[in-house]
Amino acid sequence: MSEYQRFVSYIYEYRNNTKSKNCGFSRVEVRNHQCRLEVHMKLPTYPFTPSFHVYAFVPVDGQLLGLTLGSASYHQGAVYGAFTIPDSNINDLPY
Repeated sequence: MSEYQRFVSYIYEYRNNTKSKNCGFSRVEVRNHQCRLEVHMKLPTYPFTPSFHVYAFVPVDGQLLGLTLGSASYHQGAVYGAFTIPDSNINDLPY
């Protein structure tokens, strides 16, 4: 069986710089030299369709560099995005 790794990170809402309720999670799985990232969030419904962009952040010279992975979809309060990238780099960059 190929090497398999997975971790889950919970996403929290912050109000006035204070951690509030859990509003979702992200799951990362690495298998067969592919990294799959899923983002799941539950938000209030909006009278319009908001857009959500998903980024991977890497430390570079003491700062965080945001590398765009793509957009997540929104439907009736649910946000979902699934992204697959090689486990050796992000967007053909050495991260």
